[in-house]
Formats: sequence, structure tokens, C-alpha cells
Amino acid sequence: MKFLKHLLLLTLIMTCVALSQDSTKSKFTNYEISLNGGMAIPYLPEEFTKLSDNGYHIGGGFGALMEPGDMGYSALYLSFGYDDFKANKDEYLLLYGLTGNQWGLSGGKVTLFTAQADFKGTFTLGGFFLNPFFQFGVGMESISSEDAVVTDGTVSYTRTGDSRSTFAWNIGAGFDVPINDSFKAYVDGRYLIGISADTRSQHFTLGAGIRFGL
Repeated sequence: MKFLKHLLLLTLIMTCVALSQDSTKSKFTNYEISLNGGMAIPYLPEEFTKLSDNGYHIGGGFGALMEPGDMGYSALYLSFGYDDFKANKDEYLLLYGLTGNQWGLSGGKVTLFTAQADFKGTFTLGGFFLNPFFQFGVGMESISSEDAVVTDGTVSYTRTGDSRSTFAWNIGAGFDVPINDSFKAYVDGRYLIGISADTRSQHFTLGAGIRFGL
């Protein structure tokens, strides 16, 4: 699994470098803003996957586009994302060995905020209406989890939450759908990893958005 991740990351880097070298002049010619939303899927560690349901993702960014070459064009982005995961009540009951409808759950939500610098390489396919792209980036991730309290009104079990900020990186892919000279729609998927001294938080996002030129 680690080998495949490293191979994919190396492929993306080489692809983006090729696109940037393909440009006749490495200068910024246009700027754009992006907005997106979709689904967030917990992956690792295992307790994150079990105790959290699939959540939602919202994000956006500011991009500087380089002059296009024969293959396509590259861009540098400052990207921001917010991911929200609600607690899975059934898994919390299993955690404490509890059964019955008398048990309720409060709290347990996990939120992640990411701020990253991304390199994006886009292929323009000779007038084809879909322009595939790859991207990768590095930055920071802030993770916060609420206290989770399972109770039947008399007895309660509490799992203490925490918060931390970590180094993070991401890889992703998708395709742009140009609408006119100023607007594009797009869909994408990302794999995000936050790395701290004692753990690695990993999740996926799948969504759609718009880009509009400035």
C-alpha cells in the first residue's frame, strides 16, 4: 500500500513538472477562485473510521495559472478545506458493550480544517470538453474531536476529545468542464493525510465545484 502511494505521488509530481516545462514561458497569466463541496470519508486510524460516519466537505482556493503549453497548463493554488464527521452511535455502543434503545449519544463530532499549497497540472485535449487534472500539495491540518457521552440518563460513559495541528499533504485528481472563458465546473477526489508524532489521520473527499476567473 505504501509503495503504491509513493508511486502515485511520484507519477503526479513528474506529470506536473512535465506540464510546467511544456509551457514556453513560466509566468502567471491568469488568476481564478474556486469553490467546492461534497462528501468526506474517514479512512485511518481505525477508530476514526469506526466511530465516525461519512461527513461533508466544503472548500475553496485562489489559483495562479501559468501560460499554457502544448500539453496543457499548470497552476499554483492556496487551498482551504473544512470537513465535518458526525459520530456513529451504533459503533459507540459496541465500544462499550451496550445494547438497547435507552442509550443515547451526544457529541463525538470530528472536524478537520486544512490549509495547503497545491500544484495542479491540467491537460487540454484539443477541444475535448473534459480536461483531466492531477494535483498534490502540502500544508497544515487542524483536527478537533468533541467529547462523546453515551448515557441512559443514569449511567454514562465518556470518551474525551482532543485537538491538534499537524503537517499534512494531499494528492488528487479530477476533470474540469469549461463553460465559457471565465467559468469552469469540475469534479475531483482527494486523499489527505495529517501527520503528527503519534498518529496519521487519513480521509478522502469526493465533490464538485466551480472555478471563475478574475
